[in-house]
Amino acid sequence: MSAKHTAAVLAAWGMFAGSHFAMSHPPIREKLVDTLGGEKPFLAAYSGVALVTSIPLIVVGKRVSAHYVPSTGLRNALAHTLKAAGAATLGLAMAQPSPSGIDAAQVEVTGINRITRHPLFGGFALWGLGNTLIAPGPMKLLWAGFPAFWLAGSAHQDYRQKSDGKRPASYFESTSLLPFGAIASGKQSLSKAIAELNYPAGAAGVGVYVAIQLAKVFVFKRPF
Repeated sequence: MSAKHTAAVLAAWGMFAGSHFAMSHPPIREKLVDTLGGEKPFLAAYSGVALVTSIPLIVVGKRVSAHYVPSTGLRNALAHTLKAAGAATLGLAMAQPSPSGIDAAQVEVTGINRITRHPLFGGFALWGLGNTLIAPGPMKLLWAGFPAFWLAGSAHQDYRQKSDGKRPASYFESTSLLPFGAIASGKQSLSKAIAELNYPAGAAGVGVYVAIQLAKVFVFKRPF
């Protein structure tokens, strides 16, 4: 990978991740909420900044994709498995209300949140890992940013929610950032997690993934 490509990818991720962390950092977030006149205007501004800062990532991704070389064999199969798992996790995460949007007294750990309290971040991380496996040099760093953002973003969100006191300590003690961490430590039940998963939502996520892959083949004439 050339120094130019490396710098472009790092700069794009720096803008996207940096703006997320800065705006959601408790002291800055509180000032912005007061300045903008409430939670809803802040969330609108936050979403707008996220959209704008995602553009450099898309542009850089388009440029480095010129180096794409189709992968085959076991590595390709593993990549598709990871990306399909990521799509399923995203479907599960979107179908289940996020604890961050629920009153602390009403938080109940169920389904995918028994596996990880950050399934939305986790879904993108799996997608990124799958693409990292088959991406060439310039794109590998771009896709590797997704699992990195999952770890940093999840940890920062935990810090913010612990700081504002909106999540009870018991919630963090009974769940885990790392997938299956709470289950491995005996704090959550794997059988309950499996029984409570929203399988139609997970299947819908995989269906969207398959549709995207088929569009690549038949519309954009690229390998599956």
